[in-house]
Amino acid sequence: MLSKLRAYAELMRLANVFTAISNVWMGMIVATASLPGWTAVGVSASSALLYLAGMVLNDVFDHQIDAMERPERPIPSGRVPLGTARTLGWVLLGGGTAAGWATAIGSSTYAPGLMATALAVAIVAYDGGLKSSQFGPICMSLCRALNVLLGFSIAATVTTAPGFNIDVGNGGIIPAMGIGLYVFGVTWFARSEASESSRPVLTMSMLGATAGLALLAAMPLLTSSPPLQIGSTGWFILWIVVGGSILRRMVVAVMQPSPRFVQRAVAHAILSIIVIDASICLGFASPFWALAVLALLAPAMLLAQFLKVT
Repeated sequence: MLSKLRAYAELMRLANVFTAISNVWMGMIVATASLPGWTAVGVSASSALLYLAGMVLNDVFDHQIDAMERPERPIPSGRVPLGTARTLGWVLLGGGTAAGWATAIGSSTYAPGLMATALAVAIVAYDGGLKSSQFGPICMSLCRALNVLLGFSIAATVTTAPGFNIDVGNGGIIPAMGIGLYVFGVTWFARSEASESSRPVLTMSMLGATAGLALLAAMPLLTSSPPLQIGSTGWFILWIVVGGSILRRMVVAVMQPSPRFVQRAVAHAILSIIVIDASICLGFASPFWALAVLALLAPAMLLAQFLKVT
């Protein structure tokens, strides 16, 4: 039983689900200065289920490629039957979308349901074909941006006349764009992690991730809502430290573009999303909420070490 649970945890990349939760927590905290009760539970469940669905469906669609390149993965190794994985993926996707709409029904806006639906569509588009195309990194960045906006959506207003419009307000667009651009760079960086990577491609993708971090650092210069809660000097020093920690490993991978170093850099960059979200909370909410988000790093790191999932 333990080995079977481990196989399913590997299939779902369970360690990394905390990065999705940190995205929506950050959005809710920046938008409302809190995690508002059952609304926060519903949004967190929607984000987590949709993320897990994306990971499962990714392996379902790629099972033939994985059989050649990564035969140790749960589906090609036979530890998880393909049919079971396919059913699990679609159930998780439906559950995540339903959780978004349940949250919308219980709140004053139906924006969470709309965002959850848009995210589900983007996930299927990525896993179902765009992943291997030149649009793969763009679609993945869209998934992350929509996940961030799912958090902000609890404070959104939706109008349908004279035209359809969703106003996420409270500075939601810039964090979504910044994290989306960062994930675009990381996804591009990881595209050939199973084999020897190209230094020029790694360098360009690292610059993409850097641009995302720079956009987040520039938030106080680009928006006055919400206002920065810490000194501007401390804010920029914070981003130098956070960015330096992430980019240092990427530079090592550029210098030594073997699967070992590239995969390490990618794993660190993905888990660092939690640190990025906590940093935004520190700047625009309070140290308490920043620590609450940062606490998600502990279970993520423990599961990553136990499962060896990247």
